[in-house]
Amino acid sequence: MKTKLTPEIAYLVGLWKHRKSKEGLGITGGLKLAEVFMAEAVRQGLLDANRIMATGRESYFYHTAYYSLFEKTVEEQLVRFAIKNEYSANFIAGLFDSTGLLDGKTPVVEHADRTDDLMLLRLGFRSELRAGRLRVVKGAQKFMEFIKPNLKLEIRKKENKIPAKENEMP
Repeated sequence: MKTKLTPEIAYLVGLWKHRKSKEGLGITGGLKLAEVFMAEAVRQGLLDANRIMATGRESYFYHTAYYSLFEKTVEEQLVRFAIKNEYSANFIAGLFDSTGLLDGKTPVVEHADRTDDLMLLRLGFRSELRAGRLRVVKGAQKFMEFIKPNLKLEIRKKENKIPAKENEMP
């Protein structure tokens, strides 16, 4: 079977990159994330709906050809997503849907790596990578405009938790 990267599959690769399941081709995460991943995989013809397996927080399926395509795409990320187009927009939207959030107005991708940082820089978005957190520091609005049409999940926002002091009277 010949597999080919499409913009929709690029989105799936982005979702999968930092949330890989231990078994097969799938993701670890919440129910909404798993639903989006599996629904999109079925829609793109990667599998039949009756081949989906789930254990705990993992949802996955087995498909050697697509697993190889996903792995190769991640290995060649800097080459495949070097220009602003629908492929790179979908891939980054997948990354953002899986581990991204807004910290105020600043987009942040958690569990990011140096390759993600370089890819964004090549696409014209200046970012900072610290302790696995990639913050878009210049061009944040343009970044969100670039990926927003391809996002499939609600954008998470960082919660500023203020620790409550014990024994404090209102």
